[in-house]
Amino acid sequence: ILAEWFPKLVQDPSVVMIPGGGSANARHADLLARWIDFADGLGTRKLLYIRDRDEIGGATLARLEASPNVHVLSCREIENFLLDFDAIAAVISAFRAKHGLDFVEATAMAVRARSLADDLRRTVVLKRVIQEKLGARYLLDRVAREHLVTHNAGLAELLAAVIPHIPQEDTLRQEIESSWAGHELDVANQWDERWRALVPGADLLNAIWQEYLGRGYSKSADGVLIARSLKPPKELTQAVEGFIGDDL
Repeated sequence: ILAEWFPKLVQDPSVVMIPGGGSANARHADLLARWIDFADGLGTRKLLYIRDRDEIGGATLARLEASPNVHVLSCREIENFLLDFDAIAAVISAFRAKHGLDFVEATAMAVRARSLADDLRRTVVLKRVIQEKLGARYLLDRVAREHLVTHNAGLAELLAAVIPHIPQEDTLRQEIESSWAGHELDVANQWDERWRALVPGADLLNAIWQEYLGRGYSKSADGVLIARSLKPPKELTQAVEGFIGDDL
């Protein structure tokens, strides 16, 4: 998606684009930048790590946003920038036409997408609570987390998955319940105005693709097709210009 929006990043032989291997690796960006400076000798190489916001907050978010080597997106993930329903409807309609299916009207899709996003609102709360209260405790492995997210688990299901594995049940239960209530209220207060930024963008696109095409969404294929018809978001343009200059 970034290569589609900023082709000169690919064409410029002095720039190398490297998949980060997960947003958690952004915390190592400053260390990697120092290694690069040391190896370079002249200190002419630069590093920019573009990181999804995901569910990070507090001191971790503040530290990342303070780093000159990291840009944290203002929305949950890069797919949120693709939630333009004129562009999405055009891409999906092109696929549907190949199979003799009807054109999808963008306004109707936007209404349906909002409904699908509303179905994911509890998932937003779930992911925030897991990150805030369980991220450092390693009480849920990746498979367990994905199972909870896939099934749009609520507070009861989260507690059932976690509580049997800890000795101090009451303390953690209270922490999780308090965290859930706080994030549920915070998301509810912002949802109508900011749902496109808060919803897990890839999950919403996947739900749209399943509904209209009967298959999953692909970031590397479908995401690029959507991005091709959109201008890059202003914040990414500013971040990239600050990194390589304004000759984009």
